[in-house]
Amino acid sequence: MPMADTERTETLAEMARGHHELTELLDSLDSSDLERPNTVGHWSGKDVLSHIAAWEVEATHFVGAHDAGSDEPLIDESQFDAFNEENVSRTRDWTFAQVRAYFESAHMDFVNACRNSPTVTPGFATGLSSHHYEEHMGQFRGMQSKSGN
Repeated sequence: MPMADTERTETLAEMARGHHELTELLDSLDSSDLERPNTVGHWSGKDVLSHIAAWEVEATHFVGAHDAGSDEPLIDESQFDAFNEENVSRTRDWTFAQVRAYFESAHMDFVNACRNSPTVTPGFATGLSSHHYEEHMGQFRGMQSKSGN
């Protein structure tokens, strides 16, 4: 069942709030802090942002496929680690600026898919955007305190 107009507006507003909060935090950090290896386990902050972007790219493809009639699931939980490592390793040699542009593009594509989709649900849209960002905000905030900002 399609989202009602008010529900879609509220969902898009929550996605925008989450994006704003994340980008404001990213803007407060130095790219050198974000590119420093092994600051989030074996990932850098840049890798975490790449991970977030990869999920939004995957979510955009999922929404398009479901809008076209597919009933395939997003990704089985047993494949999460492999998906994450494959996608983060693909951007490992990128600069933070390149990963940031990738994230912004992925985010806008996902927002547009959610804005226009007859099948997307609020929980899916916010789960793969604002709620996902919140899962990682503490990691970015930890970098902020280490950089003295």
